[in-house]
Amino acid sequence: MRIHLTLKNVQHIREMVFDVDLDRHALICITGKNGAGKTTLVKAIRNLTNAGTFSSTSSGDIFGPLSSITYQVDGSTIFFGYDPMLGSLNSSDDIPESLRTSIATELSIPHGERFTWFPRVSDADEDIRRARVLGRYSAPLELRSFLRDIYQTSKFDELAEVSVRKKQFYFLPLAGDKYLREDYLSSGEYFLISLYRHITRGRRLIVVDEIDISLDAAAQVRLVQNLRQLSKRYGTCFVFTTHSLAMMRTVEPQELYYMGEPSDSGQTPITNVPYNYINTLLFGFRGWGKYILTEDEVLGDFLEFVIRRYCGNLFYSYKIIYVGGSTNTTDLMHRNATENFLAESRDVITVLDGDQRIRKHSRRDNVYCIPLESVEKALLAECLTGTYDDRFQLSDVLSDVDPLVRYLRQAVKEKKYEPIDLSAVLMSPAAAFDRFFGASRVWLASAITRLTGRRARPLAEVATEGQFKSAARKVFEHLTKQKIVSRKEIHEHLTGRYERQVFTLAAELRAFLTLPIAGPSTRSEAGGKAGGVPKEAAESNQPLSCARSDR
Repeated sequence: MRIHLTLKNVQHIREMVFDVDLDRHALICITGKNGAGKTTLVKAIRNLTNAGTFSSTSSGDIFGPLSSITYQVDGSTIFFGYDPMLGSLNSSDDIPESLRTSIATELSIPHGERFTWFPRVSDADEDIRRARVLGRYSAPLELRSFLRDIYQTSKFDELAEVSVRKKQFYFLPLAGDKYLREDYLSSGEYFLISLYRHITRGRRLIVVDEIDISLDAAAQVRLVQNLRQLSKRYGTCFVFTTHSLAMMRTVEPQELYYMGEPSDSGQTPITNVPYNYINTLLFGFRGWGKYILTEDEVLGDFLEFVIRRYCGNLFYSYKIIYVGGSTNTTDLMHRNATENFLAESRDVITVLDGDQRIRKHSRRDNVYCIPLESVEKALLAECLTGTYDDRFQLSDVLSDVDPLVRYLRQAVKEKKYEPIDLSAVLMSPAAAFDRFFGASRVWLASAITRLTGRRARPLAEVATEGQFKSAARKVFEHLTKQKIVSRKEIHEHLTGRYERQVFTLAAELRAFLTLPIAGPSTRSEAGGKAGGVPKEAAESNQPLSCARSDR
């Protein structure tokens, strides 16, 4: 099967052509700068199996009268043109069911199909419990081997499979009759199970956007190796996008493609290129005095804002590189320390989100954490207190706010956030009950269990850290993509909110980006500040959010 796709005038893309021969290709790795059009390409492929893809994942102004997507599949043409009545793309051509079932696509958070699987797992819980108690489950040997090889652990040696209404669900048996469902595993583990589920359903083409999310660098490398083996076994072609240097280095030269900037004719090229070309072009690893490695673009933009706003004139030129994933970022810095492919180790630091401060990799030399849990999480915390209420309503973006508020209350007690007044947002009946009778809810739940013989449903559900993180990304994406609030406004608000901590952050960044101070005479005494940072902060030796080791 060969799929040839031509996309015209969708969002910022004037024209893009993508061609894949499922009988020839095993893996196609696509990288490129943010905004090049990688996610748009994935959505265009998904549009073949779900015509509502763009309407459910993008704003309505990405289409115009000249917008179209043309698919040529083994000589047959399927055309999606602009429908003014819908304000979107539509097609009158028949899409064979055999084609629909041959393709699976996985978008990134929060639109990925694996996230829609959560309710199904929950609905099947009673069947899973019964199968666990009665021992009516099977051993998915291939999946066990797949996970064992990627994570290099025996954790999944007892993984069990249950079939419920012709759908496969997985769990880890625990002591007694207890078990751990697949949706309670880590996000990376759950993603790999979801990916394996697609493979074994006979998909000819599986497309994944940002495949490196939630996987450490070593797991990424082993995933590439396993996908190549599974491709041979099941006849599946894998197309994925990534910013991970580890993955790009692992794929074969003929499997690596770069999505570049539009040519003079307006066409966005997707070109097979060598790794070293991408290493230089995409990350700009030449000609900079200092390098700051970070997890993602959002954090990179925040650091850029802090440096420009608070650090004053700098001696060294610098490059902020977002690598993708905290462990990937620290691993890249660690490899540079021995190979010096960026610069000498003293000229490269890593800055991570504050929620990484308790992780082992954050305690390496030259690793720092910002004073916010993350830009997105800090923004959601502010929105939960009513910030930007005059511009949008959280209920338009999130279905249930109360569990997030309860999570935030706990996080404030744990001093992850500054003290916040949450009384104004606890307005629902369940939240009001939680607020006034929270101390009695455990007793009441126990009483309900004794009277009915059934386990009471929690009266005050608390969001998990993963759910809070997912909601935070969704709110950030909504505010910025809909142009309700600009990134600059968000940065200004958060740096004002966490001013003292940001001053400490700025002092550390300035110390890294300037020549060592020779003596008192070189310090600026104007207004008691050095480069826009209060003198006491500039001279402080405190680490960024307590995550830095001595250099």
